Amino acid sequence: MSVRVWRRVAVGVVAGVLVVAVVLVTGVAWYFSGVALTVVRDPEPRVTVQAVDAGQSIALPPGDPTPPGRHSVRHPDGWGVMTDRVRGGGDDPVVREWDDVRGVLPTEPVTGVVDQDAIVGDPSSVGLGFEDVVVAGELGDLPTWLVPADGPGDTWVVFAHGRGGTREEALRYLPLWHELGHPVLVPSYRNDPGAPAAPDGRYGLGETEWRDLDAAVAYALDLGARSVVLAGWSMGGAIVLQVLDRSEHADAVSGVVLDAPVVDWVDVLVHQGSVVGLPEWWSRAAVALVEVRGGLDLDDYDWVERAAELPSDVPIYLVHSDGDTYVPNRRSVALARARPDIVTLVRDSAAEHTREWNVDPEGYEADMRAWFRSELR
Repeated sequence: MSVRVWRRVAVGVVAGVLVVAVVLVTGVAWYFSGVALTVVRDPEPRVTVQAVDAGQSIALPPGDPTPPGRHSVRHPDGWGVMTDRVRGGGDDPVVREWDDVRGVLPTEPVTGVVDQDAIVGDPSSVGLGFEDVVVAGELGDLPTWLVPADGPGDTWVVFAHGRGGTREEALRYLPLWHELGHPVLVPSYRNDPGAPAAPDGRYGLGETEWRDLDAAVAYALDLGARSVVLAGWSMGGAIVLQVLDRSEHADAVSGVVLDAPVVDWVDVLVHQGSVVGLPEWWSRAAVALVEVRGGLDLDDYDWVERAAELPSDVPIYLVHSDGDTYVPNRRSVALARARPDIVTLVRDSAAEHTREWNVDPEGYEADMRAWFRSELR
């Protein structure tokens, strides 16, 4: 075979390898961009559980998959709340404190579902009266809990749950806000159970969902609220900040409460790509596809770069644990440093993502109570 032929073969092989590489890179990036936009409910770990110590403790298998702190466990006969580890570990069952809330956990092993939402059901699960109301959203009716306050309640709290979550996320915090005298709205938003689906069936990462939260703000104002506190957890934080930025009702916002918020989607998505082994350049290719497929400009969601645009008369209470491995707190820390005049940052916890309350509910509530009393006009 001549040199010329060998050269053509070599060029063909190199070209083929490049084509395969491009297809591989694009395919993986396309897959991960789809994961970011796909509507899913967060999977809940299933474990074998049983009551021990006369029902005062719960036994889980060795290698208990749940982090420390309060978590709910649903089982065939009801549900309850488990607290921190009591004893066990290694090759022995893990025993944790247990409180039956509804039904009784049997002493024989059953399969239970563990949930970081320490309370399940509706506001009656925390002893609060409420109304099931409907907020008229852009795409249709949004099922919403309205928890009235004792007293005039001029300032309402409007809560946005995180990606893959439900309204049950709010149940941990309702008693505190009720104690402080604030009526609370907990709306669903597009793609939630019982709410309209987005036309494309995807998450907008805040780009579309903020309009549903804005509708809840308008609902509160129509019912007599003079101002609102926007509260957002995880992706709910990104939604809240878009309401503050884009809503015609933004002047009515008197405060913002964020727990483990997404304040920079690019940073979060690149981090999550690294968790599954993608190099940064590959993750950034996936981020670019997220923008293309979602019709997004993620620069709009970088609140460190946009920190100067945040209104100086709206205080922000920002809880973001140093132990968060899902949405690392580095950008929240950077935001607090960029706007120390409005941002109060609480970060001294080893809790995982949005589990600061679970690990230390008394301390969590004490800090937030103090902020509400000192900062809200």
